[in-house]
Amino acid sequence: MKKLLLPVILTCTLFASEENFFELGAGYINSKDNFSTNSNKKITSFSSSESENKAIPNINTYYGKNLSENIKAYFQLEQTDLKIGTKLNTTIGDFYFGVKSKLLEEEWENPFLLNQDRKETDINENGLFLAYEFNTSDYSSAIIKYEYSKREYDIDNTIEDLKRNGNRNLFSLNHALSLNILDEETLLLTNMIFENYSADGKASSYDSLALELGFSKDLNSKTNLTVLTNISKKQYDKTNPIFNEKIESNNFKILTKIEYKEPFNFTDTYINFTIGQESLNANNEFYDAKSNFALFGIGYKF
Repeated sequence: MKKLLLPVILTCTLFASEENFFELGAGYINSKDNFSTNSNKKITSFSSSESENKAIPNINTYYGKNLSENIKAYFQLEQTDLKIGTKLNTTIGDFYFGVKSKLLEEEWENPFLLNQDRKETDINENGLFLAYEFNTSDYSSAIIKYEYSKREYDIDNTIEDLKRNGNRNLFSLNHALSLNILDEETLLLTNMIFENYSADGKASSYDSLALELGFSKDLNSKTNLTVLTNISKKQYDKTNPIFNEKIESNNFKILTKIEYKEPFNFTDTYINFTIGQESLNANNEFYDAKSNFALFGIGYKF
């Protein structure tokens, strides 16, 4: 399944009230990505990918249960990102820890294969996360988070320098400032994310640094608008031997989400609509990627 922007960029979810909910819907994605199995099975040159369209499911849920006054266990699914964790309330802030997994991921066994049908392979990625949330003032809070995962391809037929099995380390600092604008609450969001991916092949290893800016605002008592942008730079560790150059890319992402509570006065329900765009511009066009998507969801809080 094509990895969507939504689970990555919605870092503000940890600042939201942790209500139990289940959301079901559908979406549509238009993408150009040579590494995605949505792209053409056979390619004849190392040019940019052709555009592909696909309908996708939209499934999200969160369920938490208090084990004691200060300890909560929870299960969270955002698209293909699964987390099972524990939240610990203390006098100095809240601590989160648990395990994580990516579901239904796949890529090509060898994305660089020319003039032959490329074959799909499954990817397993599992790991853990730790986070600390604390108040920085009466009107703001922050989260310091570390995530580790091990990524393994069932079959990887790339050359030795491009082998993709590896370890991912994510460090992030997320900050939310609450303001009252026009008598409605507005959250101003600022996030910084550093990612290190250490692959078996050093030409597939990279570092990435991202800055996210956005806001989440109640337009009225029933409607909320969230807008988030992400600007990042990725740099690979070693020269790609196929292209004889070290790959670098600049990435831009934007997401807009509208949520409407209790449509037709159905208690504890909501509907939302999300649109997003992601573009990756590299110094080699084979690595260029772009996606546009729209998602619709109907949810129930319990």
